[in-house]
Amino acid sequence: MHASGAPERRTIHPVPTTLTNQQRLWDSLMAIAQIGATDKGGSRRLALTDLDREARDLFVRWCEEAGCVVTVDRMGNIFARRAGTDESLPPVLAGSHLDTQPNGGKFDGVFGVLAALEAVRALNEHGIRTKRAIEIVDWSNEEGSRFAPAPLTLAILPFASRLLTCPTGLTPCPVSTPPGTLPAESRRCRRA
Repeated sequence: MHASGAPERRTIHPVPTTLTNQQRLWDSLMAIAQIGATDKGGSRRLALTDLDREARDLFVRWCEEAGCVVTVDRMGNIFARRAGTDESLPPVLAGSHLDTQPNGGKFDGVFGVLAALEAVRALNEHGIRTKRAIEIVDWSNEEGSRFAPAPLTLAILPFASRLLTCPTGLTPCPVSTPPGTLPAESRRCRRA
């Protein structure tokens, strides 16, 4: 209510009924699903393998095309940041993982990452600025299908010097990732 007792007038801005481009999201999902596609319609992209790197490289390319600044931490997590109007505020974080279980479905994890990317693409297309930055995240080895325990890259950050053992029978693997397994190796940075 206005001080005079009259109802307060609000300006209503028309909002498109659908901000996101559903076909683009579907096409992105299907492009990633082809990387490591299985005969039964799923996907197999174990963490930090060549197939995982291929999917991550594609994701990074799409994020950069959407105007995001991409960083990769020492655990292999990818953060794609769309700036906000008030950079003093913490960002909104959205995403999941692009790697899969050994016999994973084509939507598990990847849908969360690509839905977040589609939200950023849609905001850009409609000229919508957000107060907070948005960071799309791809958690590496989020389900622990290659390196135990899960979610390793979220839990082990303070203990990054430890060695891990692959449950798949591979030799012990250092936490630092092998050369060439992270997208655009030169983008590595340390995050606070």
